[in-house]
Amino acid sequence: MEVKTRRLENNMITLGTGIIAFSIWALLKYALTSFSDLSPTETMTAEARVVFYIIIIVFSLTDVLLHFYIGVSARSEGKGKKKTPLYLVLSALIILVYLLGIAFEIYLLFFSKNYFTLFVTTLVDVTSTIIFIEMFVYAVQLRGIRRQKRKKEAAV
Repeated sequence: MEVKTRRLENNMITLGTGIIAFSIWALLKYALTSFSDLSPTETMTAEARVVFYIIIIVFSLTDVLLHFYIGVSARSEGKGKKKTPLYLVLSALIILVYLLGIAFEIYLLFFSKNYFTLFVTTLVDVTSTIIFIEMFVYAVQLRGIRRQKRKKEAAV
């Protein structure tokens, strides 16, 4: 059981670092989408364009901060520190959003002229989703093992 606990802890640290790294991708993705031909800014008035960019900046910063919080929390859990389940709830929500986004990106692949960019974006989003799912599963397993260990120690 100790070997499995150490393996899960190491995986949590690695996946937390990966989630933090993918927050940079999320920021880059927002920037690329905002300034590419996928952006609706060409048909907007100047005021609408400013509002559009403000919304993009707010969403991208929120997304980066969420990724950062979840990544740091996963690393802390991997190091044995007690964490609230908030980061797992947020992870589940991000997984859901990623899955919906991937479905939409796959749909767009059939109609887009910018096939390569959309394909790369979809591929990276699938990778991010897998990292989040792995982290979520490992966190639940690690918490279960730690709970069993505490019960054993309390019974003794």
